[in-house]
Order: sequence, then structure tokens, then C-alpha cells
Amino acid sequence: MTAMPRICCCPCRRRCHPLYASLLLILIVINCATTINGSPALISENLEQDNVIPLTEVDENGNIETDQIDKISIIEESKAILLTEADQNGNTENDQIVQSNGILVPIENGNVLHDHHHQHHNLVKTPAVVATENDQDHLRPRTRQSKNKKSLNIFSHNYLLPKIIKKLRRIEHYDASTLVANANELQVLIDYAIDWAHSNGLILRTRDHLNTSDLAEFAPFSLFPTPFPRKIFNQALNVQTAMQLLYFRISKDFEFLKTVHQDIIKTDKVVKSFMEIVEKVYEEGIHQPITLFFQRSDYMLHSSKNDQSEDNYALKQIEVNGSALGGAGLVTRVTRLHRRMLKKAGIEAPKSNVPDNGSDVMTAKALFHAWQVFGKADAVLLFLVDTNADMLQFDRRNIQYEFERVSKDQVDVVRLSLTQCTAKLMLDPVDFSLRLVDDGRVIAVVFNQVLMLGSSPSHMELDARLMIERSTAIKAPSLVFAMSHSKKIQQVLTRPGMVERFLSGPSEAHLVDKIRQTFAGLWGFEADKEKNDQLIQMAIKHPDRYVLKPIGEGCGAHFNYFDEDIPKKLAQLSPIELNDFILMERLKPKAYRNHFVRAFLPPMINAEVTSELGIYGCLLGNISTGQVLLNRQEGHVSKSKLLSSNEGGICSGTGMIDTPYLVDID
Repeated sequence: MTAMPRICCCPCRRRCHPLYASLLLILIVINCATTINGSPALISENLEQDNVIPLTEVDENGNIETDQIDKISIIEESKAILLTEADQNGNTENDQIVQSNGILVPIENGNVLHDHHHQHHNLVKTPAVVATENDQDHLRPRTRQSKNKKSLNIFSHNYLLPKIIKKLRRIEHYDASTLVANANELQVLIDYAIDWAHSNGLILRTRDHLNTSDLAEFAPFSLFPTPFPRKIFNQALNVQTAMQLLYFRISKDFEFLKTVHQDIIKTDKVVKSFMEIVEKVYEEGIHQPITLFFQRSDYMLHSSKNDQSEDNYALKQIEVNGSALGGAGLVTRVTRLHRRMLKKAGIEAPKSNVPDNGSDVMTAKALFHAWQVFGKADAVLLFLVDTNADMLQFDRRNIQYEFERVSKDQVDVVRLSLTQCTAKLMLDPVDFSLRLVDDGRVIAVVFNQVLMLGSSPSHMELDARLMIERSTAIKAPSLVFAMSHSKKIQQVLTRPGMVERFLSGPSEAHLVDKIRQTFAGLWGFEADKEKNDQLIQMAIKHPDRYVLKPIGEGCGAHFNYFDEDIPKKLAQLSPIELNDFILMERLKPKAYRNHFVRAFLPPMINAEVTSELGIYGCLLGNISTGQVLLNRQEGHVSKSKLLSSNEGGICSGTGMIDTPYLVDID
């Protein structure tokens, strides 16, 4: 057989056997592909031979036949991989190569060779890592073994990868805008983050194709976390379960809800329809007292000056959401992304600064717990969704996939819109169980993922709501919980004695204080015309100090009014229409700089942004007895917007999903 010519395309300046050269390139690719935390990892046979791998022929199945052994070592320098070759005595030869940014550069005597053939300004002279005496015990003579060749699969999971940890720096004064100064490096990170978002479910349906998932865009996000005071973040976490208990108690008091909304139902047809449904359920009798609700309390970091002109910061509540909570399936991904981006920038990201975020896991576990409480093994979980026009489709799906993981696929999930419910569900006239028309299976839990307050339901959708509310299915949440989270309720709670009405026990006095500390100024337009006139004149005279808010929640037609729009809107409202609005103190949030990444638009670099902090939690309880089965806080979201913008919606593109980077502020 004619001998194969010894040619080589690698920069070793020798005439290598072609199989040797080919395998060398394979190893380079494998080492690059098995990077851990930005540092290359090696393929090794076992723990005792971390740095030893046989280099010979590779068969068609990816198996290496043991023929000879070369020593492989690694250093880290500007993301460089150093490959050294050892002779049979364990001595490293001068002919080595470094790979950096895809360029192979020769090394001699442990230093990078710089000549007119191999120029690379990012490389510096770096000592080569060579074999130690202990390492040499694993080196075997490079002799040809023609018999009893052992076949090793380089793609086998039996190969252990030694971790090479990249050193990250800790910073005392965190500033997202200064982490990466080089514009080219910043663009590389932005491109990386966008691709990561698409690859990991941080995506939305596009505005032009809301009814299909064939097209998707990444959700707007900040490139790095935005600073937030640790003490105030912990305050928001610690008050959440008390907030949930308060609203659970409110939902039990239907007479209170009717009284608070008695003027609103005169003009708001949706609120009137919902109150009528709840009243029918109470008149007929509640067939399922167990209810589950998810809550997100939104806050701002309000900044002010004291008498000595020093900055003061306080946690102030913007609103409490209790029906369709969007984003729980996206925000955990932003936390993961931000930890990764900080490491890419060379910054350490411990949990003490970038806390864990488990809103999706909490939601899934709570739903599974409710299904278990229902107590029927073949019962179904219903996801109530907007099947045709929902930008947050992937967010909803992420929750479903997490539920299937938590439940270990024990529970069948059905997704229906309210309109579909009228045709695909039926209410058993005997036991009031909610069943699927096709096969008669019982619905255990109805997880609402569509807007309640602030929506415009059709007659068919209202009929579906009534059927669900009358049934034995556990509602997550029930309609009465949505009513208890209206902004009118939030405004009434700021009155003296109102929180105390629902948290009246001696052991709950400290909960009242924790809740009241978060309240911002809220005023309602009541039946007293004189007081209303004073409130209107106050808002007209100083519109920059207030926000005019509708009582519903969500987006669409229910948006807020700021500055000169407040007098204009107040002038358009009749005395009775004023009942649909509240006036809120305008907060002054602290601004920071960050990079705003949006789909189909250039990124906004070093933009001044302000953040809202949302805290997720859930409560499972018996609305008849008041027994609480589960009251838990887990997960958070930071929604940032430009300082120059009044509104910051994720779906509208004016806001971005963010993560708090906890800092200590005196």
C-alpha cells in the first residue's frame, strides 16, 4: 500500500501524519464547544487521568483506538487555549500552539511567537502550563500498540470534564452603563443576549401576527440588571404574604365589595356584570369554597430630600394585581440571562446581588397543590387563555411546561378561551361539576390567564364566566378575587381603619404597620360634591404631582393620565363618571443608566431608566371558613422604562423586563 504523504495544515512547522492533524483539529473544536463559564474544558478518561487522552485513529462511530498518548494542558489568557505536546519522558516540546478568537499562534519556550506571519495584538507572552511530576505518572510511552486496542468513545458521558473556573471580579459600586466600555464588545454582548433570548423562551408573539406562533420577537429587556436597594427589596418581600392575607379577607366580605363599587356599577358595565355574576353565585350557594389566587404587588423606589438635602428612599405601592398576571413565565429567564451577561462582562453575580427568581415554579407548584386538594386522579387542569390575540403566548406556555414538569405529567392540561368554553364545557346539573363535553372528564382547576377587570367581555364570555363560577372547579382566581383587587379597593384601604377592619387581631397589628408603610397617597371621587371639587382643583393646579388612574387593571383603553392630560380628562368627565377614576400621588423614582434592547429597533445605550419592582405570591384558602391552606411569596420582576416616558408597557414596547441588582445604600 502506498504510504500516505505526511502533510500538515496546522502551524506546528512539522510534517505530521494527517490523522494526527485531523484529530488535533477535532480536539480543538471539542474543547471550544465544551466551554464552562467562558473557560475551556477538557475531555478526559477518568478522574485519575484528567489531562490524558489517547490520540490516534477515530473510527466512523466516533471511537478512538488507543495508540498513543499526548499531554494536553490549558491556560486562560484572553480566552486562549494552550495545547502542549509531551514526549515519552513527559517533557513538553517547544512546538505548541495557542488558539485565540479562532487564530492559531505558535508558542516557543512558553511564549507566544510574534513575527510577521503571526501578528495578534490581544496576545501577550504567557508561560505555558507544563506537566508536573504527578502529571507525568499518567503519561505513557508513545509506542505503537498493534494488539488489544481499547476503543474509547469521545462522545461518551463517561468522560469527565475538569472545571476551569474563570476569575470574576467583584465591584463595590455597581453601574450597568460602565460594565463594558468598548462599543464593539457591547454589540457582541447584545447580539449574544438576543440569540439567548430566542433560544430560551424569552420571546413574544409579534404585534402583526398575534394569532400565530410562527413568528416571534424577543421580549424587550435590559442588557444588565438595574441597581435596587437591598433593604427596600427585602421589605417588599417581607410584606407580600401579609398583603395576600389582607386581600383574601376582603374577598370574603361580599357586602363590603358591593358597597365600595355601588357608584361604579352605575357607569361601568363590566364591573356591573361581574358583580351580578358574583351575587348569583352567593344567592345559589358556593359550590367550591376552595380558591387559589396569584398576586403581584408593584412598587416604586420613591426618592425625596430631607431637611439636610440628603436622599431618602421609600417603598411605595403603585398597584396590586390579582387576576391575569403576565410575565411570570418570562422573568425567571431574564434573571438567568442577566447572571450570564454579568459573567460575560467579567463581573461576579452572587445570589446576594442577583437573587433567585422562581415565579414560574411557584405558580406551577401552587396549581398542582390545588389539583391535589381537589382530590380526583383523572381530573383536568384548564388554562383559560386568549387563544387568538395574545403577545404573551410563550409566557403562558412556559407556565404550562413548568406545571407539567412539576406534576410529572400526571395531569392533563386543556387550553380554552372563554368563547370556546361555552361549546366545550358543560355544568353538571346534579353535582355542579364542570366537565368536558367530549369525554365527560371533570375540571379540577381553572387557571385564569385572561384579563378580568379592564376587559370588554361579550355576552357569550359572560355566560362562560357564570358557568365556571357556579361550578365545583377550583378557580385560580375566582371572579370575586378580581373584584377585590380593583384600584377602588386599593384607594379605600388607605382610609383610616380600613386595613384594621380585615387584620383586626392583636397578633396582626404588626402586619397592618408593614402594609401601611407602603401606601402612597390615593384619593377617590366620592358622593360629596364639595370634596370632589377641592380634589379636582388640586389636580388642575398641580397636575405634575398626580396620576389619574381608571379603576380597572391591565392595558388597552385603561391607561393612566399625566401632566396636562389630567385637566383635559377631568374636564371631559361628568360627576358620575368620576367614580371610574382615582387620583394617585405621583412618585419620584430614582433613575439609573442601563442599555435598553428592543426587537426591530436599535438598542438604547446608557439610557436613563426608572424601575418598578413587582413581587409575586399566591394564596390557597377556603373562602367560607377563612382557613388558609397556603400563603407563599416567591419570585419578582423589575419592569424598567425610560425616565422620559410616563408609561412602561412590555407588550407596547415602551418598557423592558429587568432584574434588580441589590446594592447597599445608607
